[in-house]
Amino acid sequence: MNYKALYEISMSVGTSLNLDKILKSFLSALVKNLELSGATIYEHNRGVENGKISIPRDLEEDEIYLQGLKLFLKDQTLSYTQVENRHFYKFNIMNFGFNILILKAPLERDVYIHLPEIYIKLGIAIQSAMLNIDLQKKVEREVMKHRHKDVIMFQQARLTSIAELIGNISHQWRQPLNNLSILIQDIKEAYDFDDFDDEYIEHFIHDSMSNINSMSRTIDNFRNFFDTNEKENISFSVREVVEDAVKLVKDSFSSNDIQIVFKKFEDFIIKGNKVNFSQAIINILNNAQDVLCDKWVKNASIWIEIDRSNKEITIEDNGGGVPQEIIDKIFEPYFTTKHQSSGTGIGLYMSKITVERNFGGILSVTNRGNDAIFSIKFK
Repeated sequence: MNYKALYEISMSVGTSLNLDKILKSFLSALVKNLELSGATIYEHNRGVENGKISIPRDLEEDEIYLQGLKLFLKDQTLSYTQVENRHFYKFNIMNFGFNILILKAPLERDVYIHLPEIYIKLGIAIQSAMLNIDLQKKVEREVMKHRHKDVIMFQQARLTSIAELIGNISHQWRQPLNNLSILIQDIKEAYDFDDFDDEYIEHFIHDSMSNINSMSRTIDNFRNFFDTNEKENISFSVREVVEDAVKLVKDSFSSNDIQIVFKKFEDFIIKGNKVNFSQAIINILNNAQDVLCDKWVKNASIWIEIDRSNKEITIEDNGGGVPQEIIDKIFEPYFTTKHQSSGTGIGLYMSKITVERNFGGILSVTNRGNDAIFSIKFK
């Protein structure tokens, strides 16, 4: 018996989970060790043409080769046939297909008897590879589902932030508009009392333009947030983005008697999308505002610190801290302690996803006394 040939063919099956690699390695070992003219594998579930993997060697007579293959495809029970001077053998591969070997001389009897044992091993290896393929496809489908959910969540968070920022615009525009209204109403009185002179007009123009410029600066502050053309991967100042984020929400916080205090306020550079990072900061600030307002905290305050040496941003509020029973859930999607009509529960989740997935940082929360401290740390 040709033990060496059988051993090398058996070992060629290996432990790979790559189907094509298994089949090509096996066919190469067959051709080499059994001195085949060629070898072909057909898969049942993919059809003859799509499932064909062949390694022909010295088959100059294509017609003989094709005649032999057609005989096996026509008669599924056939295991051996001869066409002119070529010997064709068929070996079934369990639940997968069959392998056709083409030789100039008949197979040795012992080799013919023991080859089916190797095909059992091959069948098991193929099934493992196909299970791996199915598993990979399932994983890919689940990843795509989660990515789709994340896209929807980002859109929801974006719309929520836009609504909140529009509210902030109204806060910041209310006073200038009120001032302009008073100035316009005063024109008639000035005319009636004969105060409508060059000096009055000069003051009117100055005060009006001052209020209009204030409204214009508000629009400039908000423009970047709505800019869909913002570059995805640029280097930017952390301090600058945090300052801009605070400008966007400051009037809303002031109207709720919440002061924002800058403590150690250094700077460092990170790389990514400025708008996404700004939104992550705003989400954390808005969460702090909600807590402070819900609990009617006296002397409500938020402290912001940027530590250059540790590449860390901390946002601390005196809203009583995060209850221990929910501190592990606070970054979960759709988790909220507010009434359903008051919050979606995706703001902190999206901040965590943005910081950790897009910027390679770590967003965490801890308590210190009655204060909650949100930390964004970069490597």
